[in-house]
Amino acid sequence: MTGGPVRWFLLGWLGVHVLASAFVLLADDDATSEGLCRAGLGEVARALSALGNPMPVTVLAAASAVAALVLRRWWAAVVLVVVPYLATYTTGLLKNAFTRPRPVFECVAGGEFGFSFPSGHAVGATTGFVLVAVWVASLLPQRFTLAVCIPAAVLAGAVAWSRVALGAHYATDVVAGLVWGTLWVMLGAGLLVVGKKMPQNAVESL
Repeated sequence: MTGGPVRWFLLGWLGVHVLASAFVLLADDDATSEGLCRAGLGEVARALSALGNPMPVTVLAAASAVAALVLRRWWAAVVLVVVPYLATYTTGLLKNAFTRPRPVFECVAGGEFGFSFPSGHAVGATTGFVLVAVWVASLLPQRFTLAVCIPAAVLAGAVAWSRVALGAHYATDVVAGLVWGTLWVMLGAGLLVVGKKMPQNAVESL
């Protein structure tokens, strides 16, 4: 089921990001970000960052939607595609609203364009990996919920970290992206619950 455990997991995941955001805001954002950027883990960071690129996230969303269609989970297929798309679209709106420039650190990898806040990679990784994990967990017994969702959440967090480590974002950018992505995942989880409660013939008629 997509109820209890997943709901509490998502609330806890959001709480972690809110606390992390408060910490980063109270700390020196430039110092925190540049410290991570200078950590010298460029190759690891690049590999993780690549997982949050638009192509892998889009392929994952499409593949999960196809799997949902094969299982005749029509509503889930719609949610798995529409929610990540809307999350990405609204992230672009937020970037244009805040117009925060990219960091200027000596360790910046280069090749980054557009505004910095919030991190699109953090949003994409969260709505991609975690939302799919929530859906998969909804198909399994509840005892598997955390075993499925926690690795996805950790991977999303690792992608977010990589963006700071590469100098592409400030720490506050990625924390905001994780929070924004998590809010969309919570919406998606709620919509999946709604789909489960709808009569099958009503779902198929949508």
